[in-house]
Amino acid sequence: GFKRRGNTFTIEPKLTDKFGSFELEIRSGGTEYLIIASRGSKNECVLDGKPAENPFIFDKKKHILKITVEKRDEIV
Repeated sequence: GFKRRGNTFTIEPKLTDKFGSFELEIRSGGTEYLIIASRGSKNECVLDGKPAENPFIFDKKKHILKITVEKRDEIV
């Protein structure tokens, strides 16, 4: 999910085998985020090449946010 609160936002993708990745562009007030989410071996956020955590700020800059969501066995 994506939640905006004032000048920040949080993002916590829910990925499955059928929906295993996505790319999303967010633009607000001069700030641009390219968000790339995919499944992997652990949960991790990397903002502009450095480890990061929620929340993220709208700061009038361009960013690349890569999110890896731990792949878990799904119960059917």
